[in-house]
Amino acid sequence: MRARQVATCLYASEGGDAIGYIVGDHPVALEPTHPGWFSLAVDTPWGAVVFAARGATESELSTCAPEGSVPVATPAPPVSP
Repeated sequence: MRARQVATCLYASEGGDAIGYIVGDHPVALEPTHPGWFSLAVDTPWGAVVFAARGATESELSTCAPEGSVPVATPAPPVSP
């Protein structure tokens, strides 16, 4: 599943400590692995980087970014003809 995640906690492995979070509105590939856990892959110029993410569903992943550190995602303005 392709999704966009903002401030989602990133884990090196399931059950471990959070090692970071997503800053900005980036597309990621999500795949369920075990109840409450997902594989989260971010495409980079060097290939995909895979993390674990925790949450009840794809749209309810845990967040851990400090208050105010991640910009709010806003839709792009319409393009004029």
